[in-house]
Amino acid sequence: MFRTSPFDRSFVAVSNGGTSLSANNDDGTRNFDPGLALVGIRGRSILTWSHDQWDAKLDGVYFTNYINSNGTVRLSPEAHHELGLGGYLNDAWIGVRLGTDGQPIQLRLGNQILRWNVTSFALGAQIINPQIASRIFLPGAGLLDSLKAIPMATISTKQAGGWGLEAFYKFDFAPTELSPCGFFTAVNDYQCSGGRVLTLSGLVPDTGQSFVTPQTPFGSAVPRGPDRVEGGLRNFGINVQTPEFGGPAKASFNLIAANYTDPIGIVGVKTGTLSDLRGITASNYVGGSRFYRDFTGDIALIGFSFRSNLSETTKLRMEYNAHLGQPLQYDDQLIITGSQLPAAVASACGVNTNSAACRTAVTRANANPIIRSMGGITTTNFAQFFGRDFEVSKPYDLSHFAVGADQALPPILGSSAWFAGAEFGGLYVHGYDPTTSIPLDPANTSPRRGTPNGIATPFSYGYRLLTRFVYKDVLGLLSIAPSFALQHDVKGFAPYPYGIFAQGLVRFRTSIDIAITEDITANITGVFSLTSGYRADVISDKDHVLASLSYKF
Repeated sequence: MFRTSPFDRSFVAVSNGGTSLSANNDDGTRNFDPGLALVGIRGRSILTWSHDQWDAKLDGVYFTNYINSNGTVRLSPEAHHELGLGGYLNDAWIGVRLGTDGQPIQLRLGNQILRWNVTSFALGAQIINPQIASRIFLPGAGLLDSLKAIPMATISTKQAGGWGLEAFYKFDFAPTELSPCGFFTAVNDYQCSGGRVLTLSGLVPDTGQSFVTPQTPFGSAVPRGPDRVEGGLRNFGINVQTPEFGGPAKASFNLIAANYTDPIGIVGVKTGTLSDLRGITASNYVGGSRFYRDFTGDIALIGFSFRSNLSETTKLRMEYNAHLGQPLQYDDQLIITGSQLPAAVASACGVNTNSAACRTAVTRANANPIIRSMGGITTTNFAQFFGRDFEVSKPYDLSHFAVGADQALPPILGSSAWFAGAEFGGLYVHGYDPTTSIPLDPANTSPRRGTPNGIATPFSYGYRLLTRFVYKDVLGLLSIAPSFALQHDVKGFAPYPYGIFAQGLVRFRTSIDIAITEDITANITGVFSLTSGYRADVISDKDHVLASLSYKF
């Protein structure tokens, strides 16, 4: 893996020699120079067994890699575990086949991966298996390799051309993990795998310690607390497929319903105590506070998908999913400033509640919409805001839709085959009006100085384009297949944690698959951001090229 983005000081905190006012996004970009970032070997072994009505599968991955960090920032243990030396299980289940030939029934127990979405957008129905982002960068891996198998029980049945059903019940919960802290693909330094501290300012020393400075009068760094998981054993769902109709079109609907725990989670905050503010139980108020990942349970999903062959060469896919009661993160600046306001009121009003400084502090605190939603601060109740969970989110109902088409085209440019695909999708937040509601936090927005993060919008949408050529018997090779993909987020900013659209973002992906023999293949893939220096710019310094050689036996 090669990093191709140049070093960009605008992503680096002022205290670390850059120009950004945030110190939460620069560990990875400082830690890796352009050039080789990761090199090594990945192996994968798949064992299958079948006897009478019983069958089983074991799919294991193991790897060892050299991580070419320049050592500016210490790589987290999670980075070494996920990218350096380790392994994991994909499918690891035992199953039994029941029923009749006309109505077969399959029961499976163990680690499994299910895919219910029919488009490539990250939201949709793909709430069953979390994603581990680092797995994409292992040698020979792809996007589907990021899905983590979860222990569950499943039942499925399908009549030939008739009704079908698949249902699951999960025995465990695992969260989606972003790229590990310290690696250059990490989008920030606190939500990433291995994150330990959330820093409040890029103007103070970035050491992981909380300092009182003129810029951070109550402390500068919030330590991470334990994750919170709700409803971990209440994850289940059902997917019903209708009989095919339309003759050659082979059209069918899938109707889905599920109850799940949010696999991405929001960032919660527990405020420091009065003892922390006085320096008794912590060095300062912020140092006594905690942030944590909060995975809310009992979110409902209902939706449907549709597939049809419009012709022998044209396929249509579409899906709609409603997520009911999904917590969405408030604007991060409102949370950061709001969680410190109780300390400001206590400092100003602790001696004289009738002073001008006290009245100013109370007025300023109640100007924060989150403080107001929590009942407001007064000179008599400010102590209630210490040592408690600060309100950071609100549950909303979301509608996500997407439509995609795949087309086989007459070969051109000397190719043996030519394929093209397109997808269009959108996300709507019901009941959210940023002019009257507490503004929501937009994902993937810029930490650069002078570039405002802004707020999330009720509606956002974008499209994806893909084309692929296949050339057979070229230069003594079995085939060469170049492909080109474009992602364009056209309008709106989706709220965190479902930041699938960030207005103006344009990314380009190119890949070449080379079949050298039946058993030996190679791949070269490049991912590049075509826009930079704007609001949705948190990933423009993460361009990279992946190259792999694979041998199957």
